[in-house]
Amino acid sequence: MDNIEIEREETGRFVTRIDGHEAELTYKRVSDDVVDAYHTGVPKVLGGKGVGKALVAALFLDAQTRGYKVIPSCPFIASMAKRRAEWGEMVVAAD
Repeated sequence: MDNIEIEREETGRFVTRIDGHEAELTYKRVSDDVVDAYHTGVPKVLGGKGVGKALVAALFLDAQTRGYKVIPSCPFIASMAKRRAEWGEMVVAAD
């Protein structure tokens, strides 16, 4: 999925818009090198199309590229991270 935007702020998100619907993965920066990814929201109309997986993949690609770790507070993100060994290396537990 090529149309995922990253909105960086203290609290940021990965977002994609498909056919007028918006899906997002939200996070907050907890230190210089750690973010807490706490929410993934995909409208029902986009469910089952791999949109959530694409958002999680974008998160971990960004983490790898920019050198930060991820606290997967969102159960969906945590579940996806357990399935991919290369993502697991970027996961840290909440303090």
